[in-house]
Amino acid sequence: MSGIVIRYLAIIRKPKFIVMSDTGKILIALAAGAAVGAVLGILFAPDKGSETRRKMSEQGKKMAESFKEKFRTGKEKFEEKMEEFA
Repeated sequence: MSGIVIRYLAIIRKPKFIVMSDTGKILIALAAGAAVGAVLGILFAPDKGSETRRKMSEQGKKMAESFKEKFRTGKEKFEEKMEEFA
């Protein structure tokens, strides 16, 4: 009888998932909002088209660098957490 109960419990056990914290979700939302705001601000600025394109290019490069840095930091934190579980 106990073998059946153990098998039953093994079947109904839910898998564990790593859940992103609320702080992480808030930071991602803030970064996305800042990026959208920056792009909209540049698009509606009263500059010539060539100047606007230059600004958008510069802003895109800054955002790409920021994303790379955040990704690197997140990857390092993830690897640290994985080492804790191992």
